[in-house]
Amino acid sequence: MTTQRMDKVQIIEGSLRCFWRSVCSLVPILGLPFAVHSIFIVRRIRRATRGGWNPAERYVNGAAVLGWIGIGLTVVTCVVITLIVIHNFLPGGSTYETFGGAGGD
Repeated sequence: MTTQRMDKVQIIEGSLRCFWRSVCSLVPILGLPFAVHSIFIVRRIRRATRGGWNPAERYVNGAAVLGWIGIGLTVVTCVVITLIVIHNFLPGGSTYETFGGAGGD
């Protein structure tokens, strides 16, 4: 009985921990490790509770969604930064004057 109870407590605590890590994953680039880790925890919790009872199932589902959103935000941020760098540093790229800088006509 004690082992089952500890397993349930660990599952509930893991679900909540996973959710808060996935909230941290919403910070682009810096949150990537949190996103990846929360998705691994979600998979582990879902395997452990397959066909069982988990009162924190909503947190697990939310963690999965937020983890994937965090990964998506990081990918989009990296693509945007790459495009800005390519646009500004290639020959013929944008300059200060292009945006109506000082001394424009």
